[in-house]
Amino acid sequence: MDAQQDNGAVVDADAQDEDDDDDAQDEDEDDDDDMDAQEEEEEAPGHDFFIWAVVPPPRVSALVAAKGSGAHPDAAKPDRFPYIIAAGRFGLLTHFAVAPDHGTCFEDNPLNTRLVLVRPFHTDAQDQVTASAEPVPDRPGLGLVPGIGNILSIGVLFDGAREIIAELQVDHGGDHATLVRFQGGQWSRRDMECPLPLVDREWVPHGAVSDDASICWFDLSWGMLSCDLNQPEAELALHFHHLPGDRALAEATPDIHTARCITVTRDRRLRYVEIVPVAGEAPTVTMWTRVIREDGLWGWVMNYAMSFQRIWDDESYVETDLPRGVVPVLAVVSPSNHNMVFFALEERLFGVDVPMHRVEHCRKYDLVEMPGTPRPVSGRYVVAWSVPPEVAPGDSVSALGCFMFVMCVAACLPACNSDVSMSPSHANELLILAMLQVMFHYCISA
Repeated sequence: MDAQQDNGAVVDADAQDEDDDDDAQDEDEDDDDDMDAQEEEEEAPGHDFFIWAVVPPPRVSALVAAKGSGAHPDAAKPDRFPYIIAAGRFGLLTHFAVAPDHGTCFEDNPLNTRLVLVRPFHTDAQDQVTASAEPVPDRPGLGLVPGIGNILSIGVLFDGAREIIAELQVDHGGDHATLVRFQGGQWSRRDMECPLPLVDREWVPHGAVSDDASICWFDLSWGMLSCDLNQPEAELALHFHHLPGDRALAEATPDIHTARCITVTRDRRLRYVEIVPVAGEAPTVTMWTRVIREDGLWGWVMNYAMSFQRIWDDESYVETDLPRGVVPVLAVVSPSNHNMVFFALEERLFGVDVPMHRVEHCRKYDLVEMPGTPRPVSGRYVVAWSVPPEVAPGDSVSALGCFMFVMCVAACLPACNSDVSMSPSHANELLILAMLQVMFHYCISA
């Protein structure tokens, strides 16, 4: 992802790639088993766990952080709306605050907050999933390691039991950046040269994605900065990647995340998707994929560009009763099928097979009310997660060929009901909607 600096050139306007796709327990006497079961029953509901009761759709499975859980910076003032920053094969990285503040805070320098790893996942005979809350140690401060600058500047690499949490803090002007890392149980900082073009503008963080070795931080109006964190310390370097073609803007707009997103799909390819305005016509849904060009530099391949007019005219869209001519919010790309893009409109989430301009999924969703202005169901609040087997155990979910909705809240909040439905064609995915109004998750079957 961070081979060399590139100029954002589009390599091939027509190319479209394909996706690459018990513990053993000793048998004891019956009385001993009963005693062990009783002890487990007393421990499992404890406050050290996130509890995830997996239920078939369309019921809601709630990922609950108990009020007394170690996830909360102040157990007496639990965060009712924590935020999921990133998800990986081996866990989740979440952000908690002290009430009345919320983990879903995107302002600079949030106070009284904590990063929490959610892992490992365990499943009981009733398919209830639990996970431990592992608070990430506080940063040393005192000028040694700066505090959190912005949660949208934080990314994570998961590699088994090992993880690297990395925040990139970019100075105004773009010639200097600070890489703050948590690795091997301790925090560190590294001052780095920043390869941003020398222009008088602010780098505005909109999120971060990762593959097996690199983290890529992005400004949706400008481009991406990446770093291969598996390189030796002395060789760590930042690389800048332009957005494809002419898609850069003079500055970021407040709602840019409703029309643009950057994601990494299950085949480890980085994708850029945008609802591109077209003068006098319906906008297009356009996807580009990062590739290495013949000259060894990174470039972009356009996968498809589909007019919304063809989507609106398709019988599958007409059957949804959604309004024609209204541009929806761009939500997320399916991790296992990059042709499937999800949009939000009129409190409904619908998935479109873009090259076929066909709506495959459409259902209404419910939100949990939260103080403040309602926010769009956009890429800012959505993380695509390939679900580990521990999260969708046995046949409770996968055999139904369905998905599950999960709401991530404090234990004092009730679960909400949802009527969202999806097709059985994507079984081991979880789309994590970490919204200001709600953080709920649904898994699509493979």
